[in-house]
Amino acid sequence: MKLELRRKRDLGRILDDSFALYRANFRTLLIIAAAVVVPVYLLVYGVGLGWLWSGYDTRASGTDLELSDAAEQVAGLAAQLLVVTPLVTAMTVHVVRTAAEDRRASARDAIAVGLDVFPKLLLAIALVGLGVFGGFMLLIIPGVILAVRWIVVSQVVVVEGQGGSEALRRSFELTRGRFWASFLVLFVLSLLAGVLSAIVLAPLEYAAEEADTMALSLLGQVLGSVLTLPLVAVAYTLLYFSLITETGGAVPAVDAGERPVDPDGGPDGRSDEQPPSLPGGPGTFGDGWAPPAPPGR
Repeated sequence: MKLELRRKRDLGRILDDSFALYRANFRTLLIIAAAVVVPVYLLVYGVGLGWLWSGYDTRASGTDLELSDAAEQVAGLAAQLLVVTPLVTAMTVHVVRTAAEDRRASARDAIAVGLDVFPKLLLAIALVGLGVFGGFMLLIIPGVILAVRWIVVSQVVVVEGQGGSEALRRSFELTRGRFWASFLVLFVLSLLAGVLSAIVLAPLEYAAEEADTMALSLLGQVLGSVLTLPLVAVAYTLLYFSLITETGGAVPAVDAGERPVDPDGGPDGRSDEQPPSLPGGPGTFGDGWAPPAPPGR
């Protein structure tokens, strides 16, 4: 399946194309997400917080409960913000760009690209986290504004090779005059990911309570993240390329760690001929593909 990157996309088109690419590369996206989520969650939640051997109702009460909850939230947020989300995003960007070259990315190549760019990505994401956190401390609204203006920082780092404050500045430039469109993508994707995660988590959370084990709750967290993080990353990557197109900027031909593009097209390069849109049947968000059915159903 060939994906056209150089085109403007509204929310409906971003959703349609995201689900189409998610379906077409489901196995690869699942593998790369699992390669990040499983070990990090097992280390942070399973071992660090003892979820692998804790009973569901055996956690402390009173003040200890509050401290325990705070520790879980801080540890989980730090792992998600600084490791899981940026790594999965970097790997997903490679999958998206490979689809634009009419090739199917391998999980091994995507993981290699993500690990290669991660040191530079970590600094930029840490700056985003500090800025957004500080903004939320200032009556929430500034934090929301910064989160929207920095929505494509990861894509800037991976595609353009900019890091640190330069990546933040670049994201600000791309979203200038496009705040509400970017906000809508952020809001809808966050809501969609939350709903999909809840569908997976709810039955396992109930089973964890009935079986009196946090291990099942951990399984629900892992499955929810593995299924939703790549979808969100695909959507944000398509938003990034849409912003590039709207601002008239050039799209770099090669990611860090990717092979050079053959200007004549073919298996290793991008053909000059681009399809007008992704193929597919009528969808629920426009004229593209419908959302994928939940796995195993």
